[in-house]
Amino acid sequence: MNKAELLKNSYYNWLNEELTFTEQDNYVEITTPFLDSVFDNICIYAKFAKENSVELSDFGQTLFNLEGQGISIQEKNKKIWNSFKTILDDFGISIEGRSLVIITPLDKFPTAKNRILQAIMKVNDLVFMYTNKSQSSFDEIVSDYLSDNKILFTKNIQIVNTSVAASIFDFSIPFENGRSKLIKTVARPNDYNSAKIFNYDVKACLPIRSSDQFVCLFNDQKGKQVDPSTINTALEGVNTSVARAFSFSEAQENNVLDNKEL
Repeated sequence: MNKAELLKNSYYNWLNEELTFTEQDNYVEITTPFLDSVFDNICIYAKFAKENSVELSDFGQTLFNLEGQGISIQEKNKKIWNSFKTILDDFGISIEGRSLVIITPLDKFPTAKNRILQAIMKVNDLVFMYTNKSQSSFDEIVSDYLSDNKILFTKNIQIVNTSVAASIFDFSIPFENGRSKLIKTVARPNDYNSAKIFNYDVKACLPIRSSDQFVCLFNDQKGKQVDPSTINTALEGVNTSVARAFSFSEAQENNVLDNKEL
């Protein structure tokens, strides 16, 4: 078995072992291995909206948990609301009442499930803005850095991977030779969830994007340190010639975010 097949099988095995689907009255509860802002497993709820169409929702749990921590995401709080709406727009998610929702054709279900999961995780990262009294999300900070340094980039790259789902990277920086540097940002410096997602996305995308390089970028603003175990989680089983992990300050010091290969 070649290396691509080994990585592909590893990804499928993880999907089979870690996701659970439980049929309820009129919906299916999908329990993921990733934790929300109160350290419960993130759950997504699916129901058939009409023939060959599926509605996915968080049933309002994401905003409920944040509000329970004193974080109010409402239009009157303009900065955090704008960041929230940007996340929804980036991932194609709508808000109905206080629920995050996406409706998808049945054959696009794997991609939609991944999009709403990653949107939920990005919304949970808004805790960073609130607790650090920051005026910008981490993605906005990175975007401003790239723009200020005149580095060409594209935001929110979606790659259909070996599981026929979609891996989403926050930034893509092109090289002159046609290859790319694909970057996933992590707003909380020791977010084990996001480190795992980066690891799984790299493994899923390598068979089809083997010439690209992958970077996991951890936010270490406000003097926060990135634990080596979090870095190890992001890079577990992945060759460092194709995937690396850096704190944002380290990336700036070493010009990691330029348009040159690592």
